[in-house]
Amino acid sequence: MRRLCSICGLMLLGSLWFASPSSAEDAGFAKPPAVERTGDGATIRFEVDRQTDVEVTVRDEQGRVIRHLAAGVLGKNPPKPLQAGTLAQTIVWDGKDDAGRPAQGGPFDVRVAAGLQPELDGFLLDVPDASPRIHTVAVGPEGEVYAFFNDPTANGNQGGLQIKRLDRKGRHVKTVVPFPADLDDERVEPFGRFRDDDGTLVPRIHNWQTLSFYPDTVTARYRTTGAGGLPVVDAKKRLHWLIDRGVLASLDADGGAAYDTFLSRPLFPEIDYLDASTAALAIGGDGRHLYVSGLQSGRYTKDKKPIPAVYRVDMQTREKAELFLGDPEQPGREKDRFTRPRGIAVHDGLLFVADAEAGRIGVFREADGLFVKDLKLASPQTVSVHSKTGAIYVLAHTSNQTADLIKFENHETAKESYRLELPRTGQSPNYGVHRTVLDASSDPPRLWMPGLPYAREGSRLSYIEDTGEKLVLHDMPEIDRPWGNGPRDLTVDRRRGHLFVKVNGERWHQFDERTGELVDSLNWRQHNMNDAARGSQLLVDSEGNFVTLSWKNGLMRWDADGEPIDWPGRDSNVGSWGGMMTFQQNYMDIHNDELFVIPPGKWRTTNKSTGYTSLLVFGLDEKPRRTAVWQCTKGTIPRLDAKGNIYLATMVKPTDRVYPEFFDDRLSPAPDKYDSIGEGTYWYSYMYGSIVKFPAEGGILWFEDKLPESAIGTPSDELLAAPKQPFRFHDGWRTNREGEVQNAEWVRFGFAPYSETYSTGTPTCMCEGAGFAVDPFGRVFYPNLGRFRVEIVDTNNNPITTFGRYGNRDSAGPDSKIPLPGVPLAWPTYVAVSDTHAYVADTVNMRVAKVKLGYAAEATATIE
Repeated sequence: MRRLCSICGLMLLGSLWFASPSSAEDAGFAKPPAVERTGDGATIRFEVDRQTDVEVTVRDEQGRVIRHLAAGVLGKNPPKPLQAGTLAQTIVWDGKDDAGRPAQGGPFDVRVAAGLQPELDGFLLDVPDASPRIHTVAVGPEGEVYAFFNDPTANGNQGGLQIKRLDRKGRHVKTVVPFPADLDDERVEPFGRFRDDDGTLVPRIHNWQTLSFYPDTVTARYRTTGAGGLPVVDAKKRLHWLIDRGVLASLDADGGAAYDTFLSRPLFPEIDYLDASTAALAIGGDGRHLYVSGLQSGRYTKDKKPIPAVYRVDMQTREKAELFLGDPEQPGREKDRFTRPRGIAVHDGLLFVADAEAGRIGVFREADGLFVKDLKLASPQTVSVHSKTGAIYVLAHTSNQTADLIKFENHETAKESYRLELPRTGQSPNYGVHRTVLDASSDPPRLWMPGLPYAREGSRLSYIEDTGEKLVLHDMPEIDRPWGNGPRDLTVDRRRGHLFVKVNGERWHQFDERTGELVDSLNWRQHNMNDAARGSQLLVDSEGNFVTLSWKNGLMRWDADGEPIDWPGRDSNVGSWGGMMTFQQNYMDIHNDELFVIPPGKWRTTNKSTGYTSLLVFGLDEKPRRTAVWQCTKGTIPRLDAKGNIYLATMVKPTDRVYPEFFDDRLSPAPDKYDSIGEGTYWYSYMYGSIVKFPAEGGILWFEDKLPESAIGTPSDELLAAPKQPFRFHDGWRTNREGEVQNAEWVRFGFAPYSETYSTGTPTCMCEGAGFAVDPFGRVFYPNLGRFRVEIVDTNNNPITTFGRYGNRDSAGPDSKIPLPGVPLAWPTYVAVSDTHAYVADTVNMRVAKVKLGYAAEATATIE
């Protein structure tokens, strides 16, 4: 844990900030709490021994909080009812619960806590053996399996590459990409990492849309390897794969940089529009050279053409590749000419090349490239040669949607030993789909296949064993329990003590908040509501019923068991609004059974020039009531506290910066306008916004000087007369658009990831979204993705503390493979808070971090 000792950028509205000194971590009581009965309530007195934050609650006989009395940082500007300028506090309780009713469930006690100290209390949905669909595999010299898969993002067009190492049973051994938090600096420096003031690793985010900490892209939605590639592992256990632009990526076995740079120079500068998505690699017999085939060229899919050549790369220099076999301009079907060279293998001084369209495996001398012989067979896709026996394994198409794995005795006899007809895939013989990778160190030999197209559920691996008499296909067992397949939206049901976690597959998992045990999984599809959860947000009303806001169906209502509830005046639980492409943004909150919504459907009328809308208020009868905040961006996230104050996460920045101070000396200054999406520091400007607090009567965000058509009514004269403060905002390629905020109490810069839709369209889509939490005290818990942490301020914008630092999935607490950091986070997005815990959805680590809200000191006093 780290105390928050800076303001995370310029605060716009006055000096409402009071910094908590680091000694607050050791806070204690000068005078423990004492309680005096006063009528139906009580007077509580206590004194802490140093400057710190405090929390005061009333609990019933079961220890449940029935009244949130006070919480915040003592000092110049503590939230009421805390008194300013003193460490001694007097708080009066009126004998009522949070709903304003006479408290029930006594006898009661008062709990006073000082010095918030969040600490890891485990994870939810953390199943390391699980993964999204594995699209590519490589095998190391000792049989280690490297599995390639994409992040489980809501929008399949987004999300980047992850790699993990598996054992022969398909179980998780180590996360390779993203890199671990305990690597030596020289092994992460090529990735462009940062270091915190105390030396803690802070990865640089090179691409927000592909969730990438690697310098592999300058544009949005760029993949580091295609789903048809054949990477390779050398004798030093270095992993190599080719990415578009013809650049070689290399990592060591632990995920560190294998060379001085992560990426090589472009290896094929002479090829225009090179496509390496189906590139096949093989290490030469000398261990120094790398052979490459399976390349294509062409700007658009319809123009793609195979390059009928095999290239060789010097692994010591990783400079321009040399043409080794074939002629890029002259395809052919015999000897040193190729049509569509695909899989390659090296054995005993020979290079084997599978030429699918020519129907042959060409065998060549590695020393000089001279042709040796051909093995004729239909449409070979991949070829592997056993390092000891010389046996050749070829995966070949035999007919439409069907492939065979064929074993040949060796290249000299070319005698077929036996074959295995693989299951029909439903896929035509698409180039690059069918792939096998040999583990020659296994006894019996084993050939691995990625999840597509053979695994039953399309996500796990399959393998084929050579028993010496036949080839036998095995499926790896599927994971039979819920796991964090893209955890994102979180909802805490305080009424029943439940936490809801949404994952990919449009499913909400319901946990007992006290025990952390899974209670149920809500699947709206059982009601033929196929789009009910698509991009939905789930809220709980005062009766414990659910309200969801989804992509296509808009607002819907459900009871506590997930059964439909009709809207008033309608014979359906589907409202009249219609939906919008929400994906994962949080457009809605509920307070006193009123919906505060960035509305979809017929209410989704915006200014055509830039698409600004408003935060509107509706009843649970769907009827409009008022406008809460005029002019919001479409990605604005609303939250309310117990008093009805409105907090918005929105694209508001200080006038003199685009990202927080931490990055000032670490990133180049952002220009006023970028020339392309993803250029330079673009993503840091794009993803950083602010939390803006408005009083219950609301306010205005002037992104432009025209009020949205979607607003209900007009602003009051008092609101229009309120002071304005200028701000800056990121809009498409531009970073310096100017606006004003009116009637806000404060602005806290540093919320990330903020995502938005601008005139640039889908390259800057808000598809992954984020969420923050406001507890009943008005304390705000929000993610700061660039620092891999959650930051906490009280309702007066006093910083309290932070928790979280970068750590990949292998960082999982003090008893894990990598015991640091204390609260590991790799892509914190959504935060939810109960009375005892904060929960953080971590997309990259595919789990929810459960963080106990502990304190340096706690004391209770009974209300007699």
